This record gives sequence, C-alpha cells and structure tokens, in this order.
Amino acid sequence: MRPPERGTMGSIFVTKTLVQSTTGELFNVIARDKDSKARVEISLIRPDDEDDYLEFVSSRNFDIDTTDLPPVEFALATIAQTLILENQERPPVDKFKDVIINESLFPFQNMDRAFIRLERKMREGSPFKMACFVCLNTKCAPRNGLPVFYLGQDEKRLTSPKLMRRTQLLITSLDYTTVPYNIDILIADTDIYDVNGDWLANRDQSSDIDAYRQKLSSIFANISPKFDCKLWSEVQAPYENQYRSGFDYVLGEYTDSYEDDVLINIAKRKRSLMSQGVPDSNELDKICRVTAERNFALYAGQGLVIDSEYDCLIMADPEPERLCAKQSLLVPNLSIWCPYPG
Repeated sequence: MRPPERGTMGSIFVTKTLVQSTTGELFNVIARDKDSKARVEISLIRPDDEDDYLEFVSSRNFDIDTTDLPPVEFALATIAQTLILENQERPPVDKFKDVIINESLFPFQNMDRAFIRLERKMREGSPFKMACFVCLNTKCAPRNGLPVFYLGQDEKRLTSPKLMRRTQLLITSLDYTTVPYNIDILIADTDIYDVNGDWLANRDQSSDIDAYRQKLSSIFANISPKFDCKLWSEVQAPYENQYRSGFDYVLGEYTDSYEDDVLINIAKRKRSLMSQGVPDSNELDKICRVTAERNFALYAGQGLVIDSEYDCLIMADPEPERLCAKQSLLVPNLSIWCPYPG
C-alpha cells in the first residue's frame, strides 16, 4: 500500500490511496468540499485481467458500474453532482447567506440584522439593496505654501485589477443563488466639499465629478447589470437634515480631540500633503486637523443615511475594521459586509 496522496482542486480536498496486489489495483478516493462540507468516498478496481474479473463478478451475481475516468476525476465528478443536488434542494435565501458568510474576509458587522432584512425582502419580492462607496480622486497643488485641492480622474482602489477580479467572483457567486439583489456604487462626491471645502481650487467640481461617474458607470456596466453608479449627494439629499445633524454632532465630539485615530489620521494627511510639495507649517497642521475631524464626522453622518436607504453596506476600504467603527458610530447596528482584502 502506497502512502496517501493529497491535493486541492478549487474548494475540494482530495485524498487518494492505492493498494496493489497480484490481481490488480484498488483505488480509494475521498473528496470533501471545504465550503459545504459535502463528502464522497469511492473505491475503484483496475484488474490486471479484465475478462477474468468480469467472469468472477458475474458468477456471484454482482452488479458493477464502470467508468473511463481516472479515479480522482471520477471522484470530482461525483462530488460535483452531489453539490448540484444539494443546492437544488436548498432555498435560495440559504445559498445567499452561504455566499455572504463564505466570502467574508473580515467579520461581518451585524450579520443577523442583515439576514433578517434579507428574509423580509424575499417575502416582499423586493431586491436586497447593498451599497459600496468609491472615493473621488482628490489631488493637491501647493499654492502660496498651502494645499489647494482639486479632482483627478485616476482609478481608485475599487477599480484596481485585483479588486475587480474579486468583484467578478462575488457577483458570479451571488447570481448563482437566484436571490434578487442590486448594488449601488456610491461616488463620494460630497467629501471634497464637506472635508476640503475651505481649500478648493474651484468651488464647482461638478464637471470632474460627472466625468468620473461616467467612467465608473462604464466599468461596472461591463461586470453586471446589478450595479448602478450613483452620486452620494443624490442619495443623501432626502436625508439631508438627518445627515447634517449627525455630522455636526460628531464634529463637535472630535474637535480638538487627541484620540489615537485622530492623531494618526492627521499624521497621514500631513505626510501625504508634504509629499506633494506643501511645506511644513503651523497652518498645514491646522488644515490637517480640521480635515481629519471633518472626515470622521462625514463617515458617521453617512452611516445614518446608509442604514435608512440600504440593507447592507459593502466595505472595500484597506482598513475595513477601523472604518466600520467610524461608519457605524451613530448606528451601532449598521450591517457591513467586508468581502475585500485589506
């Protein structure tokens, strides 16, 4: 008997054992799916003398199945059929939940609440509504020793090749469940005004914002019709009073704060601006503090609107757990799915 051979085919773990004798070979193959826990175990005989073996089986009235597939391929085909049958028998909502759980790369915040909303939407026959933010490409040009902000058209993190491949995989998996859903790509067009509004190169950034929206719409339309690119300002508008109240409250809490998150954010902003040619100064320190405080207030205010408008927020930030805490500061039960790598 040879030592077992082990390997992985996608999500399937395979173990093959071979026993040899004077009359032939006996293969034992175990295939197990790591996601669904489905498992099959098969044994195949390859006799040295096939005619002699068939005569032996016939004399004892045994029924046997034959295959031209090699042992491992036969096991994979068998477990694939098992998985198909299992999925056919399971409700779509359960399959959808499985995808959410299996594709989470960081803890899903308030997952139970999202699933309650999912089940309600299924009963109503309505799509499960999700949203994912994409930031504008904010740039800086030094002027008189101070930063002046404007918008560029460079691609951001969500449209990088790595994350686009991840997005395609997620959409394929969600579509397979047959649960109706849609995902709004929210272009954060208010950030540059609410955070950097006192230091803009041009108070009207609408033409650059519209160009960026058209670019993103084209990118995501090629992935799935489930995507819709929207300006955050349009989503926020019906909730403006709610957003502004939350923004002002949190801004007051963070003004002159020395919490670690604030100080780290200030340092990152200062380092970035100085790398773009802005000289170090007391005024730069002030700008970095004010924009950091406003940024935290903006996250919190957005959370209030997201919870009112959507069933779940998809987080694509490279520091998802940190941003989840800020986004849900005023809505502790906000549901946030984190399927992207940090």
